[in-house]
Amino acid sequence: MDFYVHFAARGDVVGLGLGSRAEEWVEKLGADFREGPLHDDRLGRGFGPIDVSFRNDTGEWLARHISVQVRKLV
Repeated sequence: MDFYVHFAARGDVVGLGLGSRAEEWVEKLGADFREGPLHDDRLGRGFGPIDVSFRNDTGEWLARHISVQVRKLV
C-alpha cells in the first residue's frame, strides 16, 4: 500500500511520471507488459497494476495518463 500512497501523493512511479518516454517505462519496469491497441497517435501499456497511456505528438511516445489499479495490489 505504500506504493499507492507514494503515487497518490507524488504522481510518479519509480521516478517516472507524465511526459516520460515509453522506453523509460520498459527500462525501469521491464518488457513484460501487455499492450493495448495501437492507434496512429495513442498507445496503452499495462505493467501489472500500472496502466500508462502514451501519445505521439512530437515523434516520441510520451506518457499522458497513469493509473494504478488498487485492486491489483492486494
